[in-house]
Amino acid sequence: MNRGDGEARFVVGCVRERDLIADAKMHVAAGDVRSWSRVVRLAMRHGVVAHVRSAIIDGEVPVPAPTIGALREAELSDIATALVLDAELARALEALRSKGIGALVLKGPVLARRLYRDPVLRPYRDIDICVREADLEAAAATLVGIGFREIAYEAEIARLPFAADEVGGGFHRLFVDASWRALLELHSDPLQLGLAPAAEDDRWTRATPVPDLGPGALTLGDEDQLLQLCVHAHKHGFDRLMWLKDLDLFVRARAAALDWRLVDDVAAREGVRASIWYALSLTATILGAPFPATAARMAPAPPIRFLYRRVWPVDRIAGLSAGMRRRAVQFHVAESWRGMVPTLVLMGRRRDRTRLLLASLGRRSTETQPASHGGRTG
Repeated sequence: MNRGDGEARFVVGCVRERDLIADAKMHVAAGDVRSWSRVVRLAMRHGVVAHVRSAIIDGEVPVPAPTIGALREAELSDIATALVLDAELARALEALRSKGIGALVLKGPVLARRLYRDPVLRPYRDIDICVREADLEAAAATLVGIGFREIAYEAEIARLPFAADEVGGGFHRLFVDASWRALLELHSDPLQLGLAPAAEDDRWTRATPVPDLGPGALTLGDEDQLLQLCVHAHKHGFDRLMWLKDLDLFVRARAAALDWRLVDDVAAREGVRASIWYALSLTATILGAPFPATAARMAPAPPIRFLYRRVWPVDRIAGLSAGMRRRAVQFHVAESWRGMVPTLVLMGRRRDRTRLLLASLGRRSTETQPASHGGRTG
């Protein structure tokens, strides 16, 4: 992290577990802050407003009164958003259940209830639901039937011309409620790597109930939950501190009980062993989380480790200034070959990615060839 960036260091310090940073250090960190309005903006951008406000109050850290007011206002906004989303999630789950469609709830609503001592500490800004591929169209129709409206998602639209050739896997479809206050992402693959999932049936077998979200609500089993959290953070370039905090708490709460052989097996089949290694390594470095030995053994070969640290630099991520690197993780079949090569180099399942890249280029070549005409010319 840039040693001059006192604001980022302060925010990260607020998000670390209390036993890892003394109140005196937080007071010292506060002394390095030059712009408290930037602290508020960083906290909002990274989804950690309640963490920052709680750390300031619990540690009696001297900050300007307007900062506390701005943080409280942002926290209330997060609470209001979660209430709206929870209501729409309940409607969606009930409608899907009435049609006999199984649904996995991903990320925010589940993590807030299962990992955090207070759900306010884990805000969320949309709803993520995963259904089986075979149920995708029926699920979409069900959502429209209760008042949701589908809106365009460019990556999915660009992929559709290739879908008939079974080139790659789907991403997600977007829906908004009638008031445009709730965004719902409908998935058929929680990893969204742009490849057909390798362990989808087993993932559904391991799904667990979430009674807090209503009858029949399900979420990923713990081993699959860890993979999804790591891959999701990686896909977005680790550009939100909240996603590392999810991993921090998950490892602390669940690592000892995980079947790490299963984690390693599924990660290898899906081609994301390096994602697990790097996401958990970053979480340990930045937030002080335990770094499981099995995760350390998932590290790729030294040249790939070097590339990971260049593409996703620890200092930039810790400095809360990471950038998106989605093309380095997801396979976008509609991309140019230059856009597809980074994922081929940096991720697993290289044979599948190579096959899909060649199929995509072959299709493009066929489509750009001029039409042939029979008969003589003269």
